[in-house]
Amino acid sequence: MRIIKMKVTGLLFLLLITLFFSACKQTIPKPDPVKAPEQIISLETAREMYETYSKRRVPVIRAYEKEQNNNDEEFNPTRSGWYDFRTIKQYITFIEQEAEAAGVEISGLQFYFANYPDRTKFEDGTTVTYPRKNSFFIVPTLKVEGKDYGFFTAESEDGERQAVLINERAKIMTDRLQKIDKHNKSGSIANKTGQVNSFFSYVGFSSGSGFSAANASSGQRSLILNESNLVPPPNQTDFD
Repeated sequence: MRIIKMKVTGLLFLLLITLFFSACKQTIPKPDPVKAPEQIISLETAREMYETYSKRRVPVIRAYEKEQNNNDEEFNPTRSGWYDFRTIKQYITFIEQEAEAAGVEISGLQFYFANYPDRTKFEDGTTVTYPRKNSFFIVPTLKVEGKDYGFFTAESEDGERQAVLINERAKIMTDRLQKIDKHNKSGSIANKTGQVNSFFSYVGFSSGSGFSAANASSGQRSLILNESNLVPPPNQTDFD
């Protein structure tokens, strides 16, 4: 009798284990497949756009560089920039972290086309990686009164992180640099009209938006991504 009870108990135990794992399998829903964004283009369209750039832009850049440098060395314009996937994921996580700390929501990513200066150092002393080469940098944006603006984060007077519109910060720096330019002509980065150049100068800003750049220098943290691996040199692209 005791043996029968042990067998029955064992069978019930196995039955319960089987039911448990069956229930686990049933309660884990299979994720829905992710739909492709509407902005995805075909390989044919990508190749056509790449070849159009080769015809309409590459010759112009080469002619300009030859004229500027007065030599016969052929200049190879930038055709692409590459980041490893881990860096992109880290960047997304980082800017989301900063936006959450500042209490704002990222509305998008702005890609700015740019060009490395023909020298070894930037104004701030950092190394110019690819002199004369075209590049791009990425700026996260937030919405203010229905418009998207690039931003960075800084510490407020009470030590909290706050979002600061880059354009507003650029205006403050412009005013300061213009004052310096009046007293020190050799140390200025102002242009011929007396205005300091800024790639954000075209962006409007509303003083009633609730964002301030008054303390932007305190704990300032840039959210701009650059320093990709540019091609060429030395590799060819997928479309060559």
